[in-house]
Amino acid sequence: MTKMQYNRHTLVHIIVAALVCFPCAARQYRIDSQQQFDTLRNSTFLPGDSILFKRDVKFSGMFAPSGKGTEQMPIRIDVYGSGERPRIDALGRHKAGLFLKDVSYWEVNGLEITNTDGTDVDQGQLFGIYVVACGSEGTYRHVYINDCYIHDINGKVAGKKRGGIHVHVEGLDATIFDDLRITNNRIERIGGVGIGNTSSCGRVEFRDNDEIAHYLWTRVYVAGNFVSHTGRNNIIARVSKDAVYERNILAHSSRYSTGHSIFCFNTDGIKMQYNEAYGNVGAGGIDRGGFDADYNCVNTFIQYNYSHDNHWFCGIMKRRNRHVIIRYNISQNDQEGIYFCGFEKTRDARDIHIYNNTHFVR
Repeated sequence: MTKMQYNRHTLVHIIVAALVCFPCAARQYRIDSQQQFDTLRNSTFLPGDSILFKRDVKFSGMFAPSGKGTEQMPIRIDVYGSGERPRIDALGRHKAGLFLKDVSYWEVNGLEITNTDGTDVDQGQLFGIYVVACGSEGTYRHVYINDCYIHDINGKVAGKKRGGIHVHVEGLDATIFDDLRITNNRIERIGGVGIGNTSSCGRVEFRDNDEIAHYLWTRVYVAGNFVSHTGRNNIIARVSKDAVYERNILAHSSRYSTGHSIFCFNTDGIKMQYNEAYGNVGAGGIDRGGFDADYNCVNTFIQYNYSHDNHWFCGIMKRRNRHVIIRYNISQNDQEGIYFCGFEKTRDARDIHIYNNTHFVR
């Protein structure tokens, strides 16, 4: 090898080593005007990028970025400056204020979002923040939504698969989310459900002697949220394995239909704990409890919660439902009764344990 060849060969190794040890510097984008919002609204971002919205600025439309981060370098949406939260008004004309499609390793923090034309009518399948996997099969990881203020979505309408913050798998056969965190958000005056998730492939299959789970999401954590005045349920927890829903405040659920403040469906090992639920009252009172162990679930824990001033404390569905534990809860002034059994004529629920709860009734 000549000296020139040796130097060139060495230089290539040095450059490759540098790229491995020192990846390209992350970019930072500051959005401080409607023009900048419109320029970046459909952009593709790279690992480590930061998209910063300026406080005290209002934007209109839908922010729908794309791209995937990495475990070491997630893509972040955050805020900067002083004053009120940056606000995105989707005006009832767009699916969501923030729309994330087929993303992994994204973190969202600090936004304010509305999505209504200001009327009480049904404006369609609208969301505040909507995350969806609908492209390629696989596992979508690390989606964090924290400290956002989502309010005034749609009109005075119900519906379960629309609302405040929703994460969906659509049209896929073998896909899950892993490491989903929805924390410390304030969600109010919502047409639909405050926080919800659903999947086209996740389910619990009941067989003669056991149950088998298909494509349940993993590491789901929903905590510290305040959810109030929703058209349907405050929270619906679906298609997850060992999910934790805790320390949420659930108020004035199901204003325009009936439904428990929080319920689970197609879950295995869910824990609903340390939550407070109140104000779920109105017509059709039998389906207006604070909590609900719904069917198609196994190993459901409803514990350490506080239910008050609802029609009921807790619903227990008598369709296929296995190993439910309801314990260490407080129910105060739940007006129609304490426990409500849904699908009363069926006899498919098994292994239901209710103990060490405290009830205050007049």
